[in-house]
Amino acid sequence: MWYNKFQIKKKATGELQVTLYLDVLFIENLVINFFLLKAVTVLLRLQCKNIRLLVGAFVGGIYVVAMVLWPDRIFFRFSSKVLLSVVIVIISFQPQSIKTFLKTLVVFLMSTFVLAGILVALDSTYTGVQIGNVLVAFLLLVMIFLLLREWIMKKYKNCEYHIRIWYSQQNITIPGIVDTGNFLMEPMTHTPVIIVEMKALELFLPEDMISIIKTGQWTEQKEERPVEDWQLRIRYIPYNTLDQKCQVMTGFAPDYVDIWGGDLPEVRKKAVIGFSKNRLSKGNAFKALINPTLME
Repeated sequence: MWYNKFQIKKKATGELQVTLYLDVLFIENLVINFFLLKAVTVLLRLQCKNIRLLVGAFVGGIYVVAMVLWPDRIFFRFSSKVLLSVVIVIISFQPQSIKTFLKTLVVFLMSTFVLAGILVALDSTYTGVQIGNVLVAFLLLVMIFLLLREWIMKKYKNCEYHIRIWYSQQNITIPGIVDTGNFLMEPMTHTPVIIVEMKALELFLPEDMISIIKTGQWTEQKEERPVEDWQLRIRYIPYNTLDQKCQVMTGFAPDYVDIWGGDLPEVRKKAVIGFSKNRLSKGNAFKALINPTLME
Protein backbone atom coordinates (compact mmCIF):
# COMPACT_ATOMS: atom_id res chain seq x y z
CA MET A 1 0.00 0.00 0.00
CA TRP A 2 2.91 2.33 0.62
CA TYR A 3 5.69 2.10 -1.92
CA ASN A 4 8.49 4.59 -1.33
CA LYS A 5 10.66 5.97 -4.14
CA PHE A 6 14.13 7.13 -3.29
CA GLN A 7 17.18 7.89 -5.37
CA ILE A 8 20.36 7.29 -3.40
CA LYS A 9 23.61 8.93 -4.46
CA LYS A 10 27.05 8.63 -2.93
CA LYS A 11 29.11 11.78 -2.57
CA ALA A 12 32.85 11.86 -2.96
CA THR A 13 33.10 12.28 0.80
CA GLY A 14 31.41 8.93 1.30
CA GLU A 15 28.14 10.40 2.53
CA LEU A 16 24.83 9.21 1.13
CA GLN A 17 22.50 11.74 -0.42
CA VAL A 18 18.84 10.75 -0.73
CA THR A 19 16.81 12.51 -3.44
CA LEU A 20 13.07 12.08 -3.17
CA TYR A 21 10.68 13.01 -5.98
CA LEU A 22 7.28 13.72 -4.47
CA ASP A 23 5.43 13.60 -7.78
CA VAL A 24 6.89 10.18 -8.61
CA LEU A 25 6.22 9.02 -5.07
CA PHE A 26 2.57 10.11 -5.28
CA ILE A 27 1.93 8.59 -8.73
CA GLU A 28 3.52 5.27 -7.83
CA ASN A 29 1.48 4.95 -4.65
CA LEU A 30 -1.67 6.07 -6.46
CA VAL A 31 -1.25 3.41 -9.15
CA ILE A 32 -0.35 0.58 -6.80
CA ASN A 33 -3.14 1.46 -4.35
CA PHE A 34 -5.62 1.49 -7.24
CA PHE A 35 -4.64 -2.01 -8.31
CA LEU A 36 -4.67 -3.30 -4.76
CA LEU A 37 -8.27 -2.07 -4.51
CA LYS A 38 -9.03 -3.54 -7.93
CA ALA A 39 -7.64 -6.88 -6.75
CA VAL A 40 -10.03 -6.79 -3.79
CA THR A 41 -13.01 -6.28 -6.12
CA VAL A 42 -11.92 -9.32 -8.14
CA LEU A 43 -11.26 -11.55 -5.14
CA LEU A 44 -14.53 -10.68 -3.43
CA ARG A 45 -16.52 -10.22 -6.66
CA LEU A 46 -17.60 -6.72 -5.69
CA GLN A 47 -19.28 -4.27 -8.05
CA CYS A 48 -17.43 -0.96 -7.61
CA LYS A 49 -16.88 1.98 -9.90
CA ASN A 50 -13.29 2.60 -10.91
CA ILE A 51 -13.66 6.27 -10.04
CA ARG A 52 -14.34 5.37 -6.37
CA LEU A 53 -11.28 3.12 -6.35
CA LEU A 54 -9.27 6.00 -7.78
CA VAL A 55 -10.47 8.32 -5.01
CA GLY A 56 -9.47 5.74 -2.39
CA ALA A 57 -6.07 5.33 -4.02
CA PHE A 58 -5.70 9.12 -4.11
CA VAL A 59 -6.18 9.29 -0.33
CA GLY A 60 -3.43 6.69 0.13
CA GLY A 61 -1.09 8.65 -2.13
CA ILE A 62 -1.70 11.90 -0.23
CA TYR A 63 -0.96 10.10 3.05
CA VAL A 64 2.47 8.97 1.81
CA VAL A 65 3.34 12.49 0.65
CA ALA A 66 2.27 13.81 4.06
CA MET A 67 4.62 11.30 5.71
CA VAL A 68 7.51 12.92 3.84
CA LEU A 69 6.51 16.56 4.24
CA TRP A 70 5.65 16.24 7.93
CA PRO A 71 7.79 13.42 9.30
CA ASP A 72 5.87 13.19 12.54
CA ARG A 73 5.82 9.85 14.32
CA ILE A 74 2.04 9.71 14.16
CA PHE A 75 2.15 9.02 10.42
CA PHE A 76 4.48 6.06 10.91
CA ARG A 77 2.48 4.36 13.64
CA PHE A 78 0.89 1.04 12.78
CA SER A 79 -2.44 2.24 14.18
CA SER A 80 -2.39 5.26 11.83
CA LYS A 81 -1.81 3.02 8.82
CA VAL A 82 -4.63 0.71 9.85
CA LEU A 83 -6.91 3.74 10.26
CA LEU A 84 -5.88 4.86 6.77
CA SER A 85 -6.83 1.42 5.43
CA VAL A 86 -10.24 1.72 7.09
CA VAL A 87 -10.84 5.11 5.45
CA ILE A 88 -9.74 3.82 2.04
CA VAL A 89 -12.01 0.77 2.27
CA ILE A 90 -15.03 2.88 3.28
CA ILE A 91 -14.44 5.39 0.47
CA SER A 92 -13.78 2.77 -2.20
CA PHE A 93 -16.32 0.06 -1.41
CA GLN A 94 -19.01 1.65 0.79
CA PRO A 95 -19.63 -1.63 2.70
CA GLN A 96 -23.25 -2.07 3.77
CA SER A 97 -22.57 -4.21 6.85
CA ILE A 98 -19.91 -4.74 9.50
CA LYS A 99 -19.27 -8.27 8.20
CA THR A 100 -18.69 -7.04 4.65
CA PHE A 101 -16.50 -4.21 5.90
CA LEU A 102 -14.27 -6.50 7.98
CA LYS A 103 -13.92 -9.04 5.19
CA THR A 104 -13.02 -6.32 2.69
CA LEU A 105 -10.53 -4.74 5.09
CA VAL A 106 -8.79 -8.05 5.78
CA VAL A 107 -8.48 -8.91 2.08
CA PHE A 108 -7.15 -5.42 1.35
CA LEU A 109 -4.47 -5.68 4.04
CA MET A 110 -3.50 -9.19 2.94
CA SER A 111 -3.19 -8.01 -0.66
CA THR A 112 -0.95 -5.19 0.54
CA PHE A 113 1.40 -7.55 2.36
CA VAL A 114 1.52 -9.97 -0.59
CA LEU A 115 2.39 -7.20 -3.05
CA ALA A 116 5.05 -5.81 -0.70
CA GLY A 117 6.61 -9.26 -0.46
CA ILE A 118 6.60 -9.69 -4.23
CA LEU A 119 8.29 -6.31 -4.78
CA VAL A 120 10.99 -7.08 -2.20
CA ALA A 121 11.62 -10.48 -3.77
CA LEU A 122 11.85 -9.04 -7.29
CA ASP A 123 14.17 -6.22 -6.21
CA SER A 124 16.50 -8.68 -4.50
CA THR A 125 16.45 -11.10 -7.44
CA TYR A 126 16.92 -8.57 -10.25
CA THR A 127 19.31 -6.12 -8.62
CA GLY A 128 20.29 -4.47 -11.91
CA VAL A 129 16.73 -3.81 -13.03
CA GLN A 130 14.31 -1.31 -11.52
CA ILE A 131 11.41 -3.75 -11.27
CA GLY A 132 9.26 -1.26 -9.38
CA ASN A 133 9.45 1.29 -12.20
CA VAL A 134 8.53 -1.27 -14.85
CA LEU A 135 5.61 -2.57 -12.77
CA VAL A 136 4.24 0.89 -12.01
CA ALA A 137 4.51 1.98 -15.66
CA PHE A 138 2.57 -1.08 -16.77
CA LEU A 139 -0.09 -0.69 -14.09
CA LEU A 140 -0.45 3.01 -14.94
CA LEU A 141 -1.29 2.16 -18.56
CA VAL A 142 -3.82 -0.46 -17.47
CA MET A 143 -5.41 1.98 -14.99
CA ILE A 144 -5.82 4.63 -17.69
CA PHE A 145 -7.42 2.03 -19.95
CA LEU A 146 -9.88 0.92 -17.26
CA LEU A 147 -10.92 4.47 -16.41
CA LEU A 148 -11.32 5.38 -20.07
CA ARG A 149 -13.40 2.28 -20.72
CA GLU A 150 -15.66 3.02 -17.75
CA TRP A 151 -16.21 6.56 -19.05
CA ILE A 152 -17.14 5.26 -22.50
CA MET A 153 -19.47 2.61 -21.06
CA LYS A 154 -21.20 5.16 -18.82
CA LYS A 155 -21.68 7.48 -21.79
CA TYR A 156 -23.56 4.86 -23.80
CA LYS A 157 -25.19 2.80 -21.05
CA ASN A 158 -28.55 4.53 -20.70
CA CYS A 159 -29.01 5.58 -24.34
CA GLU A 160 -31.58 3.90 -26.53
CA TYR A 161 -30.39 2.66 -29.90
CA HIS A 162 -31.77 0.90 -32.92
CA ILE A 163 -30.17 -1.80 -35.00
CA ARG A 164 -31.14 -2.66 -38.56
CA ILE A 165 -30.19 -6.20 -39.51
CA TRP A 166 -29.64 -6.87 -43.22
CA TYR A 167 -29.96 -10.36 -44.68
CA SER A 168 -30.61 -11.43 -48.25
CA GLN A 169 -31.52 -7.86 -49.33
CA GLN A 170 -34.12 -7.61 -46.57
CA ASN A 171 -33.90 -5.86 -43.23
CA ILE A 172 -35.57 -5.60 -39.85
CA THR A 173 -35.19 -2.83 -37.25
CA ILE A 174 -35.01 -3.68 -33.53
CA PRO A 175 -34.65 -1.44 -30.43
CA GLY A 176 -31.61 -2.12 -28.28
CA ILE A 177 -29.24 -0.81 -25.63
CA VAL A 178 -25.50 -1.01 -25.15
CA ASP A 179 -24.78 -3.81 -22.67
CA THR A 180 -21.55 -3.08 -20.80
CA GLY A 181 -21.35 -6.75 -19.84
CA ASN A 182 -21.59 -8.10 -23.38
CA PHE A 183 -18.12 -8.53 -24.82
CA LEU A 184 -18.91 -11.76 -26.65
CA MET A 185 -16.94 -12.44 -29.82
CA GLU A 186 -17.49 -15.08 -32.46
CA PRO A 187 -14.40 -17.27 -31.86
CA MET A 188 -13.43 -17.97 -35.48
CA THR A 189 -13.53 -14.42 -36.85
CA HIS A 190 -13.49 -12.41 -33.57
CA THR A 191 -16.59 -10.54 -34.74
CA PRO A 192 -18.60 -8.73 -32.00
CA VAL A 193 -21.88 -10.39 -31.02
CA ILE A 194 -25.24 -8.61 -30.64
CA ILE A 195 -27.68 -10.60 -28.51
CA VAL A 196 -31.23 -10.45 -29.88
CA GLU A 197 -34.51 -11.96 -28.68
CA MET A 198 -35.29 -14.91 -30.90
CA LYS A 199 -38.98 -14.00 -31.13
CA ALA A 200 -38.08 -10.67 -32.69
CA LEU A 201 -36.57 -12.48 -35.68
CA GLU A 202 -38.93 -15.45 -36.12
CA LEU A 203 -40.76 -13.91 -39.07
CA PHE A 204 -37.59 -12.47 -40.60
CA LEU A 205 -35.33 -15.51 -40.85
CA PRO A 206 -35.89 -18.82 -42.71
CA GLU A 207 -38.17 -21.25 -40.90
CA ASP A 208 -35.56 -24.03 -40.95
CA MET A 209 -33.03 -21.75 -39.26
CA ILE A 210 -35.48 -20.85 -36.50
CA SER A 211 -36.19 -24.56 -35.97
CA ILE A 212 -32.49 -25.29 -35.47
CA ILE A 213 -32.13 -22.39 -33.04
CA LYS A 214 -35.11 -23.56 -30.96
CA THR A 215 -34.18 -27.25 -30.84
CA GLY A 216 -30.43 -26.97 -31.12
CA GLN A 217 -30.45 -29.84 -33.60
CA TRP A 218 -30.19 -30.10 -37.36
CA THR A 219 -33.12 -31.91 -38.99
CA GLU A 220 -32.33 -34.91 -41.13
CA GLN A 221 -32.90 -34.51 -44.83
CA LYS A 222 -34.49 -37.48 -46.60
CA GLU A 223 -33.17 -36.37 -49.94
CA GLU A 224 -29.97 -34.63 -50.87
CA ARG A 225 -30.38 -30.92 -51.38
CA PRO A 226 -27.81 -28.22 -52.11
CA VAL A 227 -26.50 -26.35 -49.10
CA GLU A 228 -28.52 -23.20 -48.56
CA ASP A 229 -26.99 -19.79 -47.82
CA TRP A 230 -28.44 -19.56 -44.30
CA GLN A 231 -26.78 -22.85 -43.34
CA LEU A 232 -23.37 -21.34 -44.03
CA ARG A 233 -24.21 -18.40 -41.77
CA ILE A 234 -24.91 -20.40 -38.60
CA ARG A 235 -22.43 -19.61 -35.83
CA TYR A 236 -21.81 -21.08 -32.37
CA ILE A 237 -20.63 -18.71 -29.65
CA PRO A 238 -19.24 -20.10 -26.35
CA TYR A 239 -19.82 -18.09 -23.19
CA ASN A 240 -19.69 -18.48 -19.40
CA THR A 241 -22.71 -18.10 -17.14
CA LEU A 242 -22.62 -16.40 -13.72
CA ASP A 243 -21.74 -19.73 -12.07
CA GLN A 244 -18.85 -20.14 -14.54
CA LYS A 245 -20.53 -22.92 -16.53
CA CYS A 246 -19.63 -23.00 -20.20
CA GLN A 247 -22.59 -22.70 -22.55
CA VAL A 248 -22.94 -22.30 -26.32
CA MET A 249 -25.17 -19.69 -27.95
CA THR A 250 -26.47 -20.20 -31.48
CA GLY A 251 -26.25 -17.26 -33.85
CA PHE A 252 -25.95 -16.25 -37.47
CA ALA A 253 -23.90 -13.85 -39.54
CA PRO A 254 -26.05 -11.24 -41.36
CA ASP A 255 -24.79 -9.23 -44.31
CA TYR A 256 -24.22 -6.26 -42.02
CA VAL A 257 -25.87 -4.25 -39.25
CA ASP A 258 -26.74 -0.55 -39.07
CA ILE A 259 -26.66 1.08 -35.60
CA TRP A 260 -27.91 4.53 -34.61
CA GLY A 261 -29.34 6.43 -31.67
CA GLY A 262 -28.32 8.80 -28.89
CA ASP A 263 -25.39 10.92 -30.06
CA LEU A 264 -24.30 8.25 -32.52
CA PRO A 265 -24.96 8.84 -36.24
CA GLU A 266 -25.96 5.82 -38.26
CA VAL A 267 -22.99 3.50 -38.78
CA ARG A 268 -22.67 0.19 -40.61
CA LYS A 269 -20.88 -2.64 -38.84
CA LYS A 270 -20.04 -6.29 -39.23
CA ALA A 271 -21.57 -8.28 -36.38
CA VAL A 272 -22.84 -11.73 -35.45
CA ILE A 273 -26.39 -12.02 -34.11
CA GLY A 274 -26.65 -14.27 -31.05
CA PHE A 275 -30.11 -15.57 -30.17
CA SER A 276 -31.64 -15.32 -26.70
CA LYS A 277 -34.63 -17.57 -26.01
CA ASN A 278 -35.55 -15.36 -23.04
CA ARG A 279 -37.03 -11.87 -22.97
CA LEU A 280 -34.34 -9.24 -22.49
CA SER A 281 -36.47 -6.50 -20.91
CA LYS A 282 -39.74 -5.91 -19.14
CA GLY A 283 -42.37 -4.29 -21.29
CA ASN A 284 -40.33 -4.92 -24.46
CA ALA A 285 -38.37 -1.69 -23.93
CA PHE A 286 -35.53 -3.23 -25.93
CA LYS A 287 -34.91 -6.51 -27.70
CA ALA A 288 -31.19 -6.39 -28.37
CA LEU A 289 -28.02 -6.09 -26.29
CA ILE A 290 -25.36 -4.30 -28.32
CA ASN A 291 -21.69 -5.17 -27.88
CA PRO A 292 -19.86 -2.00 -26.66
CA THR A 293 -16.97 -2.58 -29.08
CA LEU A 294 -19.36 -1.78 -31.93
CA MET A 295 -19.65 1.77 -30.56
CA GLU A 296 -15.96 2.53 -31.00
